[in-house]
Parts: sequence; structure tokens; C-alpha cells
Amino acid sequence: MAMGERGQSAVSRCLELPEIVYEIATYLHEPLDLHSASCCNRLWYEVLLPLRALYAQITVDCVPSFLEFLKSNDRAIHFCQALRVLTLHLEDEDGDSKAEKVKDVINSGAISAIFNLFAEKGDLKFFMFALPGEPSQILPDDVWITLRKLSNTLQGLYIELMDEHWPIFLSKNDAYNPRDALIAFLHEHKQLNVLHLYLGERFAGTDFSELHFPELHSFLLISKAQGVEIGPFLSKHKTLQTLDIFTDSTIPAFSENDLPNLVALQVSSLTVPWFHNVLAVSASREQPIRHIQISTEKEIYYQVIQQIIAPLWNALRCIELIFWSRDVRLTSVLGNISETFPQLVELSLFIPSWRADDGNPSKSESFDMGSILKCFESNNYLLAISFSDSAADFLDEDDIREVSALIPPRLRYIVWRAQTFKLERSESGINPVRTYHPRNYRGSKYFRNWHEEMVFDHLKGDYDA
Repeated sequence: MAMGERGQSAVSRCLELPEIVYEIATYLHEPLDLHSASCCNRLWYEVLLPLRALYAQITVDCVPSFLEFLKSNDRAIHFCQALRVLTLHLEDEDGDSKAEKVKDVINSGAISAIFNLFAEKGDLKFFMFALPGEPSQILPDDVWITLRKLSNTLQGLYIELMDEHWPIFLSKNDAYNPRDALIAFLHEHKQLNVLHLYLGERFAGTDFSELHFPELHSFLLISKAQGVEIGPFLSKHKTLQTLDIFTDSTIPAFSENDLPNLVALQVSSLTVPWFHNVLAVSASREQPIRHIQISTEKEIYYQVIQQIIAPLWNALRCIELIFWSRDVRLTSVLGNISETFPQLVELSLFIPSWRADDGNPSKSESFDMGSILKCFESNNYLLAISFSDSAADFLDEDDIREVSALIPPRLRYIVWRAQTFKLERSESGINPVRTYHPRNYRGSKYFRNWHEEMVFDHLKGDYDA
């Protein structure tokens, strides 16, 4: 047998080993790619079925085909732990209203049938409708009626409420009130440990005070509604570990005894005073805050926030910075971070692409790998550094080698825009290797363990390793 024939035979045999097939499939991030791979042959179909079903992600137009997939695969129903229904971007080129287009796209009967299958045969734990940041599309009321059947299994809900959902949860004699409908729905899901809500203006005045979830550990609220009462709700949930609040409503400052188990917190210049007392004592707790996400527009606002979170100097392990303006002296900010938080393990900087042209680009600092790394070259803890800015040039391996003298001694990963490099060290120096498994890259909406990634994915105790 010729050498080429022997090699081809060996490759073919490898592709018949379930373990290798499964490992290959873990590199396929988009659901359509995973579906195509499963169609290669019967072996691949069986091996990849759990991976396809475990964290299912579908767009609203693919709901009927996903329903047929579940009907023909009881195993898929059993394997599925999380379902995410993504919205579509609908353009109004022909003058039709977006609402009418949505009505044509969403098959409420198919979505309800999917929930019925999970209620009868499955164990669905996490459900999300709409991707955070995208315009919400309205799911019909019969979908939410069916979702109530999963109240015994659901542990996590991620939902956008931008319009008049759920009038059916109220008595027929009651006038419809979206606030009461929402609270009535949540009352039926006492076992939730994750609750992420995006509230539209119709939910102004919603009072969460009467709700209590004994095992709630992650809560996110992004609210356009005015007068949302959320402070008492948060104070009585001592189990909370991750918290992200964005609301125009005023919350009285929490006491130093509130939120005792908080590990990850999102703050802005508006919300950070609410947590002043908690941040002041967190470092002395048995479980201090390890992860801070900071969202701000101007450098001066960041400086105010840094002063308030400074008591975490020896406890903080991860900082995520989201700047909504390019008018920021990056090296100055990063230098302050390196000095104030010497045991930082992970740093992420994000500048949204839709604000990339704000201000005068010629007067704002560009992303330069060397100057950024120089801020942390003496840090003996930093393991990962991530930057997302559409205005920055892409990198290659040679770009990283050129600044290898500035790379912190323990740095393992550099995430630059959508590129991820793993740094391998040897006697000859640092060798950057491009990888397709970013540790914490939020830019991929097809990240499989999406319910663990939101809001934060830093509760696994890996910082002290």
C-alpha cells in the first residue's frame, strides 16, 4: 500500500472514533455548522446529538424545523438543558410595519409545542428569548401560557419585555396591567436561581418587593421604565452572587450587611454610590467581590468609580471596562488599574463598534499592543487580557512576538477583537498560537454555555489556582 493510501486510511479510521468526532465538533460554534456535520453519516449524527441538543440555539424562523427535530428524537428532548430563541433583524424596506413582519415570522404554535414536549418528556432548565442588546420581538401570549408548564424545572429565565406581554395571567375581570402580569408570572417560578430581565417603558412602577426566590444567585435588570422598585428585593436576597442593574430609578444605598455573598458586580457612575457600603467591606468578607464590570462614558467618571472600588485592591481578580466614548487616555487608565489592583488576573476592555466614530479619532489613543502590555509587565498574576474595538488593527503572531519583552510573566491568553492567541513558553521564548476557544469572549453569540456566561462567568474559583 502506498504511503498516501495508508495515511488516508488512518485519517478515515480516526473519523470513525466517537471521541475524536465529538472533539472536532466542539470547535464548531455555529449551530448550522454543527447540524451539517451531524448529517455526514449515522455515526456522526448519534455522536453529535447531545452536543446539538444540550444548549440549543435557534432563530424564530427555524422554530418549526427544531420542533420536528425534537419530535423525531426523544433523546434530544432528554439532553436539552437550555433553549435560546434568537430574534431576527427585520428591515422596513417595503414600508410594512415591523410588528406585521414579526407576526408572519413567529410560529407561536410551534414554540408552544416545543414547551409541551419539554414539559412531558424533558428537563429544560434555562430559557432565553431575544439576545441582550437586540430589538425585542413580541412572543404571542399563548407561548407564555405554555411556558408556565415548565415552572417546576426552569432554573433560569432571560427575557425581554418591551411591550404588552401576558394579559392572560390576570383574572378576566381585571383590567390588564403589564406590571401585575409580570409579577404574577414570576410568582409561579420560585425555584429560579437566575433571572435576567429587560423591561420596556410599559413596566413603569413595577414593584419587585413581594417576590422572593430562595436560591437566586444571578440577577440582571436593564430597565427603560421609570419608578421600578427593586431595592428591597435585592436586600432580602442574601444568596445573590452576580448582580447587574441598569435603571433610571433611584435605589437607596445598601448597608454593609446587604449582599453578603456577592462575587461579581456591574457598576456605572450612576449606580456605584448604591454599593458604596458593600464595596467598603467586601474585601474583609470570607467571599469578597472578585469581578467588577465598569460601564462609563468619560475618563473622569471612571476615576470616581475607581476611588469607590479601591478597597478591593487585594481581592479583585477581574475587571471589565466598557467605555462609551473614545475620548479616553487608555494608558493612563490601565496604568492606574495595574497600580491599584496588583493581583488582577483578567482584564477586558470593550469599546462598542457603534460608537467607534464618536469624537475626534485623531485626538484619542489607538489600541497599541506594546503600550498596553507595558502597563502590566511587572504583574505576576495576569493570565488573560482582552480588547474589543473595531477601530483597532488585527494582529498576527509576529506582532505579538515583537512585544514579547513586555508580556507579563504569567499571561496565557490575548484576545484581540475576535482573535484569540494562547501564549506558549519555552526556552527559545514566547510562541503565540491562534486558538478558537476563547476563555471569555462575549462577541460570539453562539457561545455554547451561554447561560453560564451571562452576566458573568467568574464563579468557578479559578482565580486562586
